[in-house]
Amino acid sequence: MDEDYEEVGYIDEEDEVGFAFPRGAFRQLNALTRGRRSSPTRRAVRVVRRAAPISRSARTVGRKVAMSGQRRRYLGFGTVSVGAAGTGQLTANLQGPIAAERLIITTDGGAGEVTVSNIRVGTRSQLEGTGAMPVEAFAADATGSALALDPGQTGQDIIIDLANSGAGAAVCSALIIGVTGD
Repeated sequence: MDEDYEEVGYIDEEDEVGFAFPRGAFRQLNALTRGRRSSPTRRAVRVVRRAAPISRSARTVGRKVAMSGQRRRYLGFGTVSVGAAGTGQLTANLQGPIAAERLIITTDGGAGEVTVSNIRVGTRSQLEGTGAMPVEAFAADATGSALALDPGQTGQDIIIDLANSGAGAAVCSALIIGVTGD
């Protein structure tokens, strides 16, 4: 180790990491945190210590679900029959906040050609374009189908708009797998 630095901790074969400070800086930092000197740095350390501690309880922060206490949950949409050349909606009302990570849509395999024309969380569309997507993109065995929808808040609806361009009716159901903050 360089003479201008003092070792505090170490890095060994097991990748345990320590720190190196300029000579005397570590003692000065310790003195500041113990209150031996009065300086702007000491006041800054005091302000950092007074900051609110990280809560261990889960909560929603703005539009994000907090990291602590997350659980993977399932949100069912029920079933809708979309008539020939018709449209339909699958709607789920949220009982708590959820950040959707995966959407699975199934059809009965009837004569219908079902597409997803929109996905909304509350009133905000989650699609970047206006084109419809085939429902097969949201099949249970589809790869690369992870989503990052806006987190839904308690009382909001998540709505999936479906269109059937086929000659026969199709029965559709959906499921969201997401993260809640409880």
